[in-house]
Parts: sequence; C-alpha cells; structure tokens
Amino acid sequence: MAKRSRRRRFQGGRRGTRHAARALGTLLACAGIAGAAEEPSPEPKPTPPDTAEIRALPGYHAERVTSLSFPGEAYVIEAGPETGPPVLLIHGIARDGAHDWDEVIPVLAKHRRVLAMDLPGFGRSSKDPAQYRPMSYASFIDELIDPRIEGDFDIVSHSMGVSIALEVAARHPDRVKHLVVADAAAILHGHALSVGQIERGQEKLGAFGKLLNPVRNLSYDMMGNVSDGLIHRVALGIKGVAARTAAAALMAHDSGAALDVIRAPTLIIWGKRDEVVSPRGLWMLMYRIPGARYIVIDGSAHTPMRDTPAEFNDAVERWLAGDLTVGEALAPAEVASTRDGVCNRHKGSMEFSGAYRKVTIDHCGDVVLRGLRAQQIEITGSTVVGEDVIVSGGEVGISLVKSRLKLSGATITADVPLRFTGSEVDFAGVTFVGTETAVAADGDAKILCSLCRFEVAEEVERFHGFHEMKRGRSFGPAELQAARP
Repeated sequence: MAKRSRRRRFQGGRRGTRHAARALGTLLACAGIAGAAEEPSPEPKPTPPDTAEIRALPGYHAERVTSLSFPGEAYVIEAGPETGPPVLLIHGIARDGAHDWDEVIPVLAKHRRVLAMDLPGFGRSSKDPAQYRPMSYASFIDELIDPRIEGDFDIVSHSMGVSIALEVAARHPDRVKHLVVADAAAILHGHALSVGQIERGQEKLGAFGKLLNPVRNLSYDMMGNVSDGLIHRVALGIKGVAARTAAAALMAHDSGAALDVIRAPTLIIWGKRDEVVSPRGLWMLMYRIPGARYIVIDGSAHTPMRDTPAEFNDAVERWLAGDLTVGEALAPAEVASTRDGVCNRHKGSMEFSGAYRKVTIDHCGDVVLRGLRAQQIEITGSTVVGEDVIVSGGEVGISLVKSRLKLSGATITADVPLRFTGSEVDFAGVTFVGTETAVAADGDAKILCSLCRFEVAEEVERFHGFHEMKRGRSFGPAELQAARP
C-alpha cells in the first residue's frame, strides 16, 4: 500500500501533478508569498500620453504601427536628432510601457536618436490574445528597426526587456555596439524562481521563516514531477492577462543560445534594494557574457531608471559613449594561495572570500562563499550559498555529501568539476570545464541549472533545467546529446 501511495503522488500523471501543484499553491498563498493570479483584475487605467518634456524634444514622433509578429497595433516613439547614433529602449513588464523611460529619453535624445515603444500587450499598444514570448518580441523589434535604423545601434533594456535585448543582440552581433541590461527578470529557471520566492518569504518572516521549510522542501520534491507551466502558475502573482502571459513565457524562456554569441560590450546595472528579482541574475550574466561589467546602485530598487535616474543616466551615457571603465569587472581568476579554509560544525554564519588552496565545510548550517577563488571545495552535511566563485586546479573541483549548494556565477575547472551524493544543487550561470565529465554522482542527487554551460574535452553543451542523478552516473555534454530526440 505504501508503494502504491507513493506512486500515486509522484507518478499520477496530470491528476497527480494537478494535486501537487494545488498543494504548493495553497501553501504559498497561506505564506503570503504567491499572488492571487486567478483573481479577476480591475479594469486598467488608461496609459497617459507622452510627457510634455518628451513631446517637446527635437525630432519627436509617435505613431501606431502594425506588426507581423502580433495582432493589433503597437505604439512607437522616436526622438532626438535624426543623424544621432541610434539607441533602442526595451522596457519590462510595465503597465504603462515606455513611460518607464520618461527620465531617460530626454537625456539620451540630446545627442542620440532614441527609439522606444510600448511592447505589444502593454501601455498604448494592443492587448489582443497572443504569444507574448521573448522570441516574438525580438521579431517585432526586428520589424521596427529595419526601416528606421541603418548600421550599428545600442540597446538599453530593463527586467523582461533584458531577455528580449539578448535575443536582438544575438541576431545582430555585428550591429549592436553597446548593451545595457538592468535588473534582469526571470532568467533563472522557473523552479529556481519558485524556490527563491519561498526563501525571500522566509527572510521576511525572520525567526518564523523556518516554518516555511516544508513548503521549500515540497517545491524541491516536485522538481521533475510537476510541469513548468503549473509551477509558473502558482508562482506568479501578476495581474493582467497579457502581463501574466508574458511573465509565464519569460519564465519558460532559455537565453543560453543568445548568450553564447553576444559580442557587444555589456554593462549590467542592478538596484541594491530590488525585491522583485534576485541578484543571482547579476552574477549569471557576469559569468556568461565575456568582459561584462556591473554597477550596483545603492538607492535603487527594481527600476533604477525611475528610482535613481541621475545615477542610471550617468552610467548609461558613459557606457554608450565608449567609456568601458564604468562599474566593476570580475576579480582575477587565478590567485595562488597556500592557505586552507575550514568550517567545522559551526552553528552560526561564516563567510569565505578571497584566495584559498582548499575550503572544507563540515556540518555547518549557514556558509557563504563570496568572491572565492580556490583549487578545491569539500562540503559535507552543510548548507552553502555562493556567488562569484572560481574553482580551478584539482582532480575534483567541488565535492558534496548530503549537502545543499546554491551557486550563482561560477567557473569550475577540474578533471571532474562536481562530484556529489545525497545532495541538491541549484546552479545559475555556472560553467563546468572538465576532462572526464562535468558532473559525477556517487549516490542519488539532484541538480538544477539555470543557463549553465558544460565543456568536456572538445564537447560543449548548454543546460537549463533539472536533472535527477543515480549512483554511478555521469552528466555532461555526451549525456545531453544522447537525450536529444
């Protein structure tokens, strides 16, 4: 009977999936984490016209255009000298569309030809039922720029607009001169977003946050058994049919292929107080876009162009003018060190940063790796979170036993970059460089990857998804190629 019950729970097809998702949705709602996505939205207020300041700009022109990519019409704005270098502004999930750029357009239009729009589904554009996907938006933008921009152009993007900008830049690698991405939304895998949402709720609850551990564990258990669509449905709290459709499509989107071909100098801007998207996205992009630089604006939340327009505009103007010293770059990858770092049954929090030969973490509950450079990391019976990590030089880069590791922005170079057993890993923007394989399991283990990259010998593959491993199995380019239909 016990076996039958377990089979019904995890292998019960659509019915079992629906019950599991409903359970997670109920728990999220009770915790105050997930929004009431099923509630009817009030009639939206009409989007206001362009500001008087924008309408008074030299070369200002606004029109409604039709598109082959979407039904209805889209609202498009142009401003600035017609002979100025063109710059394309792409907003995110914003009710008023291009109004997100109200503080930016007058500044850039002094010397540049600005092209902005209300993306279909937002602002003054039509909101007919459609597939509001990043790839479709990129096609829509291709239609806009073809008759309006000759030669090179720059892109400034925000939130959902970042995924769209990455696709546009990948389609025109020789034409996009400079790229600015701000507070990228939902570039994490949908399951990672769901777990992250729960963990943010735990942080807000303080000491009571531990009460949500069953919710978090259930979300992990459901990986691979619940469809992405249902996870997205219970995780989203966005009102409006078009916005919710766009958000769900965004969560299902994989930008890995685009990131592999982008060559434009890229500046990543992030609001330090952003509670909408995780800063994991910053490190993902830093490690997946060669030569990228970043700037974190202390006083900004999710919309730095509106929260701190002076700082945002200064960074953007300098970057588009060719000042590639704006912000910070990654610390050097190779830092020789003979010191070892140890956390042994430590109950409080502990952080490792800088250069080490080896880091050993044994039964510690709250360990942070930040800006770490090491030859080897061993983790046993612990929970570890890391960002901006480079491991290089050992036979095994990171070994885990009965542990949880969340890593954002990293490169692991070894014969076997990751070897684990009885563990769960959530990797974002991590590159595995191995000679034998990328990942090896000495026991049952789970790996969740967002925009990861596997390089073994001369084989290279991207991975954006969840994989459950059994003892003695390997996972890398060969396994990904074999799994393709």
